[in-house]
Amino acid sequence: MEGVELSTMDYLIKNIFRYFSKISRCSLISIFLLLWIVFQAAGAEEYNTDDIIADAAHNLADSLEKHRSLSGVKIQVSENNLWERQTQMNLPFSAVLRDALALKISENKAIVTVRETGDEPLILAGTYGFENDSLVITVRLRKMGDEASEDLAVARESVPRSKVDEKWFKPDFKRVARTLVRLLEKNYYGADYLALEITYLKPGLKGQPSILLGQEFPKYLETAVSSSSLFEMSSLAPERTKAVMKGTYSNVSGRMHFNISITGAENNRLASADFDIPSADIPKALFKEVSIDDLTVCLQYKTSSQDDLASDSSAAEELLSLISESLGEHGIKSVSCPDGTSGKISIKAKINVKKKPMKGDRFIINGKIRLDVFDENGDKIGSLPVKPIKASFISADNAEDISKKIFAKYFSSQNIGDECAKLILKRKKY
Repeated sequence: MEGVELSTMDYLIKNIFRYFSKISRCSLISIFLLLWIVFQAAGAEEYNTDDIIADAAHNLADSLEKHRSLSGVKIQVSENNLWERQTQMNLPFSAVLRDALALKISENKAIVTVRETGDEPLILAGTYGFENDSLVITVRLRKMGDEASEDLAVARESVPRSKVDEKWFKPDFKRVARTLVRLLEKNYYGADYLALEITYLKPGLKGQPSILLGQEFPKYLETAVSSSSLFEMSSLAPERTKAVMKGTYSNVSGRMHFNISITGAENNRLASADFDIPSADIPKALFKEVSIDDLTVCLQYKTSSQDDLASDSSAAEELLSLISESLGEHGIKSVSCPDGTSGKISIKAKINVKKKPMKGDRFIINGKIRLDVFDENGDKIGSLPVKPIKASFISADNAEDISKKIFAKYFSSQNIGDECAKLILKRKKY
């Protein structure tokens, strides 16, 4: 029996060698290489990148649970609060990690919130970065306070670098705004949550042109603010303390420097942040120059009733000056066009003041400002304010003092000038 098997084996070997002897060397190498790849794949451990991160998030959540019970606890989990350790950048992995952590801590019966809640709210903050051949993730359950924050629990987990998607760690320009918002939160020490109006960015250095970046970047800031723990858009939180977010961009030595600040109603600085990235990481379309000539509008003071302040009054002149100043901050030049629009976008403004006598020399004053914006053909683009507001107060002052109080209402707390600039810039086609 063994003799039969041996002769059969000899037969097979001889035929195999005879077959391979007829194949070219190049083809033979290709066959062996293909077989090696198949064997390697068959012997490799199968894994899914999402599952790997889910397992890491599970371990992190369990580790936090050992230090502090998460059941019934409200925790804000925002991708703004997760960043790369060395560069401080908010990378696409921040969103991946946020979703995984939110799911796992909710499985531990925690209540995941979009924003902070309570006097001493809890947030989940964390960093990540590569150390040798591992991705190391550190998260902190942090209690926020007016004067200082406190880490209630810290957890750390590592994942083999070979098992994560490298695309998660490539910088994404749209996420730079999240980095800036987090830095603003870090540098803000006020007691109040802020409702923000975001203005367009302007060049930070003299001689550098206005580019489309200045009008587009605020859109990314608005998205970042929607996930902020301290800030919110004023349109969504009219009852909160009003503030303005504005900034500059400067293209220097191949890097784009962003400087963003938040100012209060009295133009006092509440927080600021600086960050820069390679200019090459910014979409080329955003470097398109915005011509100043294309952003020139006409200003007119136009009365329509006997209650409107006269066009030759100092209040009317001051109103046009305030509008011009607000437009200038957005790169929009304005000129006086008392007799017509000259084929440009035009703004017709007026101040309406009504006085109701009281006893003595006192009056109840109702003051309103209205801006009507028209395109080059004279068709109305829109009117401001969108929601009617008025400055009402009791006063014995003269008309000029009254107008100053009206201006404070509209240009400090309501930012009507910035809204006018936004209306014009949305209309323009670059």
